[in-house]
Amino acid sequence: MGRLEDLHEGARVEGRTPSGATTIVQVDRYGNGATTVVYRDPNGRVTERLLFCSELFRSDEEWLGLVEDVRSGKQNDEQAVFRLTSEGHRIALTRLVDPFTTSWKAGYSSGIIKAGASVGDTLVLLHHWDPDVDPETNLRRIRRENVLGKATRSRVEDVLAILRRRYASDVRVIRALTTWFRTAGDGTALRRLLYFHSALADRLLADVVVEILGPLRASGQRAIGVGDLLAPLRGWLADGRMAAPWRETTLRRVAEGLLATLRDFGLLEGAVHKRFSTFTLPVPAAAYVAFWLYKGLGSGRKVLVDPAWRLFFLDPQDVEVLLLQAHRAGLLDYRAAGSVVRLEFPATELEVYARAAAAGAAAAAGV
Repeated sequence: MGRLEDLHEGARVEGRTPSGATTIVQVDRYGNGATTVVYRDPNGRVTERLLFCSELFRSDEEWLGLVEDVRSGKQNDEQAVFRLTSEGHRIALTRLVDPFTTSWKAGYSSGIIKAGASVGDTLVLLHHWDPDVDPETNLRRIRRENVLGKATRSRVEDVLAILRRRYASDVRVIRALTTWFRTAGDGTALRRLLYFHSALADRLLADVVVEILGPLRASGQRAIGVGDLLAPLRGWLADGRMAAPWRETTLRRVAEGLLATLRDFGLLEGAVHKRFSTFTLPVPAAAYVAFWLYKGLGSGRKVLVDPAWRLFFLDPQDVEVLLLQAHRAGLLDYRAAGSVVRLEFPATELEVYARAAAAGAAAAAGV
């Protein structure tokens, strides 16, 4: 029988599958309350499991049957370690899927080159959106009237296709964002939500933030350039994570597009030389994200430790602070006692809750 401390990336444990020892791909500890373990079996299947403290010291102690530390000796290869870690993040991020549709298309797209953040276009879209008709009718009118003011029809199609995927593929999302915009107007909180839904719709954008930018930011690195993205992107290409083969020129254009997109969403700053910004998540926007996650997870504890918060560079302790602030603002009810977390909201529908949270954002901004 092992100990909790024995679990680490690269370790091998027995007893999880009948086919042999499994390799630990990733371990995320959240204080003394919960631990997320991502492991790969001998057949290459990768699985994630969230364990709580009470389980770890009783029925799940077989997790701790340490067999071999594969980080020692010849297997301590930096590229292998990077790929193991990336694989763990990627599996964890599949939980960022839209909780209403529970699907996320596989394979990275280079579409970020064509649209970027498109914040201005999105605000125009929200301004002209008619909540009384369906999304396809809205999109046909916006296309026909060239509401976005693009020079060519092909440009209109490119931008609308991306905006549709990000915000209008689920009518509840576009209605919620339109409600927020009409209640509180443009502002930091709304732009954080546009980024959040964009990351949910674009796996590449999410993975770059969590797997590349997050660790760089945590290490204290300030400046961020194309070179910081190119090496990992090449590794992902070799691993088959792109939807189609990319040339070196495409890799570079995607890296440049990602940096520009993340600057426009507020994670970075700088016109030419990019650097990490002072990136914060307003309490009303955090409450919206918590509501979104709760609709898919149904558990306050799972919301607290969900990997979605890494899109905002937040750990569970940061999230708890935001939830407590949202509680004091009357946006939700948050109570925690040990490993038990209770989370309740004053609404059951996303649009209704968006209106309440946006009112909080408007009040905070003095609108």
